[in-house]
Amino acid sequence: MKIAKDRRSYMPIIYVCSPYSGDIEGNTKRARKYCKYVLQEGGVPLAPHLLFPQFTKDRELGIHMDLILLRHCKELWAFGKTVTRGMEIEIRQARKYGKVVKFIKEEFYEV
Repeated sequence: MKIAKDRRSYMPIIYVCSPYSGDIEGNTKRARKYCKYVLQEGGVPLAPHLLFPQFTKDRELGIHMDLILLRHCKELWAFGKTVTRGMEIEIRQARKYGKVVKFIKEEFYEV
């Protein structure tokens, strides 16, 4: 595991971009595993799509809040076999913000 032993050392915040709608239960389980992967790689995972749907059903508000948090992240890592409409919005905005965008293929980690 690449987590620093000295917890005061720098760990970049990584925005976890992955599908949510459709198979919500399955996509939520996968997003948790993506977060674990980010942590193992030495980053602080941020997956707002695991948080905001718990208290708001307003999709536009959720995406707006996602993009506010994205500003504070060092990179966006996109996971999953397909890029959804919501993911496209996040990826486009990350590039506008000048963030590094990485597409992580599932064969590189155990899901």
